Amino acid sequence: MKKMLVLFVSLIISLVTLAQNRIDYYVELKPGYDLGNIERIVNSDETITITTSISDFSNFINSKSIYFFDRAFPTAITPRLQRVFFVTIDDNTQTNDFYNREEIENFGLSETDVLLTNNPVPINIPNDYFDVVTGVRNTSLDLIKAPLAWTITEGSPNILVGVSDTKFDLGHYDLVGQIAHNIQLSTGGGHHGTSVAGQIAAKSNNGQGISSIAHNSLLVTATSGNNAHYFISGLLQLAQYPGVRVVNCSWIVCDNTLDKDFLDLVMEEVTNLGVLVVGGAGNGLGGT
Repeated sequence: MKKMLVLFVSLIISLVTLAQNRIDYYVELKPGYDLGNIERIVNSDETITITTSISDFSNFINSKSIYFFDRAFPTAITPRLQRVFFVTIDDNTQTNDFYNREEIENFGLSETDVLLTNNPVPINIPNDYFDVVTGVRNTSLDLIKAPLAWTITEGSPNILVGVSDTKFDLGHYDLVGQIAHNIQLSTGGGHHGTSVAGQIAAKSNNGQGISSIAHNSLLVTATSGNNAHYFISGLLQLAQYPGVRVVNCSWIVCDNTLDKDFLDLVMEEVTNLGVLVVGGAGNGLGGT
């Protein structure tokens, strides 16, 4: 049993390592450049060597550690799509020179961003961006293009983000030092508040847990149990807290309750304070 467990763990580690060592990019050629038929030779280290109708470009690609190179949309009839290629490169490979190639119009990461060659932006991926078990990228952060946003800002300790939610694990390794103040309105259980706080401002690039959207910002939390009244009261108190300019509310208040009437009034007051409210969508049937 021990041998099987060790083998399983070794396999998982290998898969994680593999997933982290290869990154996918799009390469869009400029109009007038045609690679023709692409021939490939698979090398002993799993990299490939390609031959195209533009030998200088082929030599450039072959100077990299590439594992895949082909048309991204082989059945496309749209001229631009016909010029887009998909390439898998070793993550230690220098890619800055892609931006300077005469043949290349656009070059950028798949599922994260398309970087224009005339405005290259270096992107840093935190070491906790990948799932520790599966090695899969954080698809939520990919969808909102967080790595590109981080080239502008990763948040600031001068920015306070309010979170009105259930219960917060103030001692969680990804949240220690990230919560400036907790307003205790009610006792409550569950992990929802901790999860939401982590998505917003968990410590990042610390080799554990997850990456967060604004990991350099600080949170002010309102522990509201699992009660609509305290959720709404927490929203108002957070909006009144000095320095808080945005409040997250990932909870349900149904249309046919008095809570909803009072929430509307609180929202009006919060709006007049100039505070932005971010609400979770799709949390339940009939909820808002």
